[in-house]
Amino acid sequence: MKLNILQITVESLKSLKRFYIRRKPRIFMAGGLVLSAAGTVTACAATYNHIDKILDHHRSNMEAADELPVEESGKEKVKIVAETCLDIAKIYAVPVALSAAGYGSIIYANHIQEQRQAVLSDALSTLGAAYAAYRKRVEEKYGKDAERDILTDASTVTVYDENGNEVKSEEVSVCDTDGLIESSFDKFFDSSSRNWEDNAEENYSFLIQMQRECNHILRTEGYLFLKDVYEKCDIPITKASLVAGWVYNAKGEDADKYPDVVDFGLGDIHDIYKRRFVNGYENCVLLHFNCAANISDAI
Repeated sequence: MKLNILQITVESLKSLKRFYIRRKPRIFMAGGLVLSAAGTVTACAATYNHIDKILDHHRSNMEAADELPVEESGKEKVKIVAETCLDIAKIYAVPVALSAAGYGSIIYANHIQEQRQAVLSDALSTLGAAYAAYRKRVEEKYGKDAERDILTDASTVTVYDENGNEVKSEEVSVCDTDGLIESSFDKFFDSSSRNWEDNAEENYSFLIQMQRECNHILRTEGYLFLKDVYEKCDIPITKASLVAGWVYNAKGEDADKYPDVVDFGLGDIHDIYKRRFVNGYENCVLLHFNCAANISDAI
């Protein structure tokens, strides 16, 4: 029972961590707005409750200082002004701190979002350039019409009337789904994952971030199991994922056997589904992991 509680606690903490990483910009933006509003409210409360008392006390002290000799009166007035400024600073210290923290959180949230947008922009630029070069090579080799037919997967369909006579032939685009899933390790990233959003751009940014984290772990630890990648993407683990994975800088004969870079297969320009996902037309995607089937012997 204790072990189950510990496991549940660990899984809960992992889920919270994933939730935090995924929604960090929104969390800091919301926190910044709340803190800024709290700073405004506390400043108004401080003004309403304390400022009149402080100013009245200041005036009474200044009037008392006027009755002193000239030399003593000047020194006393300087002291009174300093004390009044200090009192005002004290009552507005909390509002200023809350407002500063709020503005800082908003700026930080914007910074995180800009970083993610930069990652997305770089990836799209690289993919777009590679795809454009690929289309150009196809066009140069097969011609513009053939390239268009390959791109749209167009085929000619003959339409017949009820007597079996040919009416017309027209070109339509078809989709061949045979062989869509290439490996038993392939998994869909869709609404079944708690990290999925109904937004293609956010899903792509999240997957790119997870891919980078996985490569960092691989370089740090020296190996990475597919199970760990599934968990990061909130994909149910399988028995095969417990032994499949990647090995970093494998030696000798194993150098070519074990991949040392984690790739989710999002950069496959030949896959129309991946292109549609990257370009924002689809908000779910089939992930193709380039892992080795068994890395237990290499660890």
